Amino acid sequence: MDGKEWEHPEVITAILKKSPELSHLKSLLVAYCKGAEVTWKRFTIEFAPGGVISFTSAEDQKKAWMPPTNDVNEGALGSYRVFIWKKPKTSMHMYNAIAQYSWNQTEAFMQQHFTEAEHAFI
Repeated sequence: MDGKEWEHPEVITAILKKSPELSHLKSLLVAYCKGAEVTWKRFTIEFAPGGVISFTSAEDQKKAWMPPTNDVNEGALGSYRVFIWKKPKTSMHMYNAIAQYSWNQTEAFMQQHFTEAEHAFI
């Protein structure tokens, strides 16, 4: 949509191949873009001529820089980075155990399947 190559062109190829069977595809895409336009305007108004940023010095802009998304905190590595920032003394072994316990919903499994003896043993 921005004139650049698609990140995953095989997905676009598959969608275009199926598009004759997807009668609502065009209307869905148009509705999505119209809805997103409201948010795009809200998030970009500060960059418009006469907006807050146009009156800010280059030095202040540099000081105020921040990543445009929260991507650094997403995914397994981002989760680890945030966790270790809050609890820096945690070993990798302990972090992996905590993450796996949470991811696998171990507590719910134990509550459903363990006997009193198994709970006592653990």
